[in-house]
Amino acid sequence: MKRIVFVLMVLMVFVGCNHIPNSSNINSSIIEVDSVALKDSLFKVDLIKNEGVKAIGNIDFFISEKEFNQQKEIFLRPLIHTISLGSVGSYTSGYKLGEYKFYHMNGNFFNDSLFNVHIIGDKISYDEYSTLMPKQYESLLSILTEKYGFPNEKKELPDWSYMSNNSTLALAKWNLGFKKLFVFINCFGVNYRLDFCYYVTEMEDRKNKFEEEELKNTNQKAAEKL
Repeated sequence: MKRIVFVLMVLMVFVGCNHIPNSSNINSSIIEVDSVALKDSLFKVDLIKNEGVKAIGNIDFFISEKEFNQQKEIFLRPLIHTISLGSVGSYTSGYKLGEYKFYHMNGNFFNDSLFNVHIIGDKISYDEYSTLMPKQYESLLSILTEKYGFPNEKKELPDWSYMSNNSTLALAKWNLGFKKLFVFINCFGVNYRLDFCYYVTEMEDRKNKFEEEELKNTNQKAAEKL
């Protein structure tokens, strides 16, 4: 009886193995599909490790406003965009990063510690939007993707008529460890601007909480006087 049971078990295992798909094919396809995402993830991990507390270029987060202004001048100097007028001479027109044009860089601070770097793009009027803004967006995305890999979130550039006055729309986002990177478009009446910024989430949250507490205390003091 034991011999019969053993034979039956061997037959079941044999039949079952014949119906299992080629496992090597399954594994290779999984590795092939996941390798793109894995490579991008490893790239970002390595980037974050090597960048340390870097905000942009030679500028680090957590520096004072005075130091930021000094480092900002060094960063912007080689990016000055000069337009030649031939024999008449030339003039400077903001800054140029690749083909992306911008005119200013701002820093935001909490307790005199840099937590946000904001690059402010050139203003583009609505009648030039369809020809100039797509080039701005394409150029900036290309530069940032070359540096950080593909964004975690990305939207297509909207038509100028989609946005209302004083509105802002986030277009692309990168999660880079302790810092985040956003590309966004702003509407100011008939003018539009493509910006991007780096910021430390924790510091921004602390700043917002501090400002909320300050406002609450101010309101309480005002109410006590009534």
